[in-house]
Amino acid sequence: MTTHRPENKLICNVCNRQFVQKKNLISHEMIHKGERPFKCDVCEKGFTRKEDLKSHSYIHTGQTPHVCKICDKRFTRSPDLKRHMVTHAGGKKHACEVCDKQFTLLTDLNKHILVHTGESPHVCEFCHKQFTRGGDLKRHVLVHTGEKQFACKVCDMRFSRHDGLKDHFLTHTGAKPHVCAICSRQFGHMSYLRKHVLIHMRDKPCVCMLCDSKFTCDKDLQKHLLSHSTKILKEVDHEFM
Repeated sequence: MTTHRPENKLICNVCNRQFVQKKNLISHEMIHKGERPFKCDVCEKGFTRKEDLKSHSYIHTGQTPHVCKICDKRFTRSPDLKRHMVTHAGGKKHACEVCDKQFTLLTDLNKHILVHTGESPHVCEFCHKQFTRGGDLKRHVLVHTGEKQFACKVCDMRFSRHDGLKDHFLTHTGAKPHVCAICSRQFGHMSYLRKHVLIHMRDKPCVCMLCDSKFTCDKDLQKHLLSHSTKILKEVDHEFM
């Protein structure tokens, strides 16, 4: 399948893609042949290149080795980092003709357009449920397969979603990144914070001494008191007019 050209480049006979190194051409040809010799030990997914298998393994371990030099945001895959770097380049050249929302990448615009058209091109092979985005379909399929490909490197507990693994890992580190804006209490999981906030919605301990209005936090009470101050000043001005 290998063809040499005068400029010493290696050409794929199927798609005419050019390569400088023979090993890269051989890996590429596996795509056309359907060969995937490198298998993941965790989920048995196959890859044509060893490098791709290594990148895939980070999904299971939770590693994010690719770091943005501008904002320090971390990514599991190099392509995701490259996509992210475009956001720092400035300018959103691709605009939606329906709602004028702008996007940095054309691929993101194409995904967004589906919101307006109502198209759901991604179909579940198990229950035929349709999805607008491919990522949503992949997460949905796990409901049917029961696959839990994300493993905790501390206790080997497994999860079907990466965000589930991230939340679980906090139980080992003791970190509590979710903070209540009302009382500053900290939580390890966002779901716990949401439940906690409901307490404040029912409980309103801050009472206005002028009109008995109740508020969940002192900050809201102070804003309310300003309305009384404005009203009092207007009444004073009226008396001296």
